[in-house]
Amino acid sequence: MRRGLALIISISILVFSFSTVLGALMNRPVFVSYITSNSMEPTLSKGDLIFMTPVFFSLEKGDIIVFYSNGEWVCHRIFSEISGGYITKGDNNIATDQQSGKDLVKREFIAGKVITFLDRPVKIPQVGNYVSEVSEFAWNHKTLMVAVFFLAGLAEIMLGGDKKRRKKRRSRKSLRLHSDQVFLILTFSLLLLTTFSGTIWIGNEKIQYGVTSAGGLREEWVLPGQVFQRNLTVSNNLHYPMIYAVKGGGNSAIDEYFVLWPGESKTLTVTIKAPIETRLYEEKILVAKYFPLLPPEIAYRLFSINEYIPVLMIDLEILAVLTIIHMFSGEKKYYRIRMQPGLFKRKMRNFQLK
Repeated sequence: MRRGLALIISISILVFSFSTVLGALMNRPVFVSYITSNSMEPTLSKGDLIFMTPVFFSLEKGDIIVFYSNGEWVCHRIFSEISGGYITKGDNNIATDQQSGKDLVKREFIAGKVITFLDRPVKIPQVGNYVSEVSEFAWNHKTLMVAVFFLAGLAEIMLGGDKKRRKKRRSRKSLRLHSDQVFLILTFSLLLLTTFSGTIWIGNEKIQYGVTSAGGLREEWVLPGQVFQRNLTVSNNLHYPMIYAVKGGGNSAIDEYFVLWPGESKTLTVTIKAPIETRLYEEKILVAKYFPLLPPEIAYRLFSINEYIPVLMIDLEILAVLTIIHMFSGEKKYYRIRMQPGLFKRKMRNFQLK
């Protein structure tokens, strides 16, 4: 029973990882995706992991689909079908997507149909909150993912070799590493970790509102051309202080930087000028947080140029410090790692699931 459960979990992680990377390389969701808003409440909530099939023979009213619309991927229900495409709507939205100003959904823009059971979508609640950062990293760094797979394949070709080389490698009882090699391995691992962490901490916070002649009847409704303000709260849930940089875009205006200590929060005021056209709008506020290894003002100036430059500068700073320490660390020497053939297998037998 335990072995079967472990196998299911392992296969699920493998499928999700493969789907995430494949989706990033193909620039579209594949097999699995996650919900990023509450527009499908109560059917689907923000953070839910969903499963979809890219192959479908027919689409009907009420089907939940994942499609590309106006620069983003959306998971909504088919409201009706007309000549030229589909009208879609979120279960929690008042108007259809097309009434909100989005284009008609054509069949070629549909990535897949959400898998359902007894008319309810198959989902894993709230898992998307934890995997979205990994997915977004893969999505935004396609070139890096290709390079990683290329290097992995090259390493397999060079190190996998023929049978004689593998047999010889198995017979070795120790591994000899020079201190320079140890330094390179540890430095590369640390830089990879800091780069990955720094990248996934850069993202957008969304503010939604509707422009209508009935502005003011509801909190999220405003009049055409009206200048209004919305609050945005950011929190530091980590165990060390972080530098935050916030910048608006489009119709929103905010440009701030500050430091938050562990457990601290800060409420920001975003000024927005509503467009004249009446429909639903969404403003994206860029929020980035960085390790406190740069002076906050310098981190902010670099952020103003490009949000990823502070991550690069932090990496260079870490590399410089480690290089100086290594240069003055004294005499270079070799480290020998002893390996006993069969020891790993004998150890692992003690941990096998029964």
